[in-house]
Amino acid sequence: MVSSNRRSTIVLAALIGTGSPLAGPDLAQEPPKPIGPVHLLVSFAQGSNSDVVARLLAEAMQPRLGRPIEVENRVGGSGNVMAEAVARAVPDGSTLGLLPPSFPAARRVSRTLAFDPQSDFTPISLIVTAPVLLHANRDLPARDLRKLGEFLKIRSVVCGILGEGTFLHLSLVLLTCALGGECRPGHDPDPSAVMSGLQTGKIQLYFSAAAAALPAVRAGRARALAVASPRRIAAPPALPTIAETVPGFAVEAWYGLAGPRGLPENAASALEQAVIAATRDPALAGRLRDLGTEPVGSTSAKFTAWLRADDAKWGDATRAAGLATH
Repeated sequence: MVSSNRRSTIVLAALIGTGSPLAGPDLAQEPPKPIGPVHLLVSFAQGSNSDVVARLLAEAMQPRLGRPIEVENRVGGSGNVMAEAVARAVPDGSTLGLLPPSFPAARRVSRTLAFDPQSDFTPISLIVTAPVLLHANRDLPARDLRKLGEFLKIRSVVCGILGEGTFLHLSLVLLTCALGGECRPGHDPDPSAVMSGLQTGKIQLYFSAAAAALPAVRAGRARALAVASPRRIAAPPALPTIAETVPGFAVEAWYGLAGPRGLPENAASALEQAVIAATRDPALAGRLRDLGTEPVGSTSAKFTAWLRADDAKWGDATRAAGLATH
């Protein structure tokens, strides 16, 4: 006959072994959690638009992840220095990158790239988009895109670019090709110098972020022809979209969040949900709109599809510009 104390011990052991609600936590089955802060790498300097977006996002995501997020600036190579650091990081959710719009084109224009934008990353979320304006020199005899197309069939134009093979350069190549013309690049790494060249006639066409350009447009220092986004922007002046003249044309600036390839599904899902929740927060959304961006907070699947579409788009543009490496 089994004593009552012995019987209680047997019952308790059975309950623990079968995972009864009375059992304690099964620590052996819990996945290990990363320790320490998340490092969010940004490809441009402190104070830049991407840096501000990253810091606002980090602030909003921290309480949702339960981990501190430290923003680190890794400047160089039009974003490639930052992207390479992310690609080589341990895939445990501790190192992330804020991808810039030139990111998908990198493999199209470099023969020595140390990573593949399409296979070496885990896309997490498209964070924001931002409209881009097409500017023309005031003396250019084309007041709309139809007239610009007629002009381009007769003469080429000098396009202001901040770097060969960058997002804005390739956007101008796509547009001038669609209009039947040619874009001759006018290089200058300083955006203010490009805008100055636009006013003097040294530069004839230029794409720039709407938020940075609208004050000059309203003051009469620059002339905007159209917005490259799929939809018209609410801010004055009223501008047509390029797609109204060139069907299907759409270009937007954007920033997205990604980790290295092989990021565990649970870590990627937690990060995705934290971004979505943060961008839905009215406080963060309002601050992002103040920067001239539109909060998105997409799923990982939608951001993956976005990157694939951009890769195909910039493949066409780099071939047209004579920059394609493959």
